[in-house]
Amino acid sequence: EGGGGGGKGRAGLRRLFLSRLAERRLLGYALEGWAEASGRPRRRRLARLPRERGGPLVVCLDTSHSMAGGRETIAKSVVLEAVRAAHAQGRPCLLFAFSGASDLAELRLTPAARRGASKRRRDAGSGGAGGSMDRRSLTRLLDFLACGFGGGTDVASPLRRALDVLERPDGADVVYSGADLLLVSDGELPDPPLDPPTAERLRRLRSRQGFEVHGLLVGAPRPTPLDQLCDEVHTCLSRFDPLAVMRERSAARREERLEAAPAWRRAAHRTAPARGGWR
Repeated sequence: EGGGGGGKGRAGLRRLFLSRLAERRLLGYALEGWAEASGRPRRRRLARLPRERGGPLVVCLDTSHSMAGGRETIAKSVVLEAVRAAHAQGRPCLLFAFSGASDLAELRLTPAARRGASKRRRDAGSGGAGGSMDRRSLTRLLDFLACGFGGGTDVASPLRRALDVLERPDGADVVYSGADLLLVSDGELPDPPLDPPTAERLRRLRSRQGFEVHGLLVGAPRPTPLDQLCDEVHTCLSRFDPLAVMRERSAARREERLEAAPAWRRAAHRTAPARGGWR
């Protein structure tokens, strides 16, 4: 039936076979090199496009004792720039600074355009909690970042408050619905970081709304309880960690002193067992 067409004939037969297979008009056929295998459903996450240009930003900032010093300064500098840039783009910002179970501070910065839209959506509008990124708003943000608690670390408290805003928004919270959450910490958190009810609330809201939790780790990249909370943990600040910088500088000073030492001492250092380094 193939005729003398060679390749053309085989191609035609293949198309005829596939068309009849698709139409279920074949009387019978045999498969070679075929293995039946049960399909495994793949977990697919739907891409969540922003509802509009730029979305709300919710930040939880760790100000516990382990963050005191250089790490807290780095974290607050990043949060300051992120909030300033987002607010300048007209994006509402909600900040939480936390430490122990009872240590929680909150700041809302709502741009003027959004604040006006929220007023129109409410029957009886009240004054906005935030303002445009003018001198007053910037002062409020700087005053907020200038404070810290310096106690223990309880990440459940700010997450519960953030879930309240995202899960059951009232008239003042509606502009933050659908926001993603940024958690800035050194990773020194309890393990597990959340109590079961809060963890279940977070799981349900993620599944229902599709929002994401991003972690910004201040410190050396390593496994931390932050991994259990976040869809992704970013470690771009690791090279600015004060402890890592101090170690690099100490190593560089040791190398400089070694290069300036006599040759016999350099040789002795290279052959000596590594116990605390050369002094």
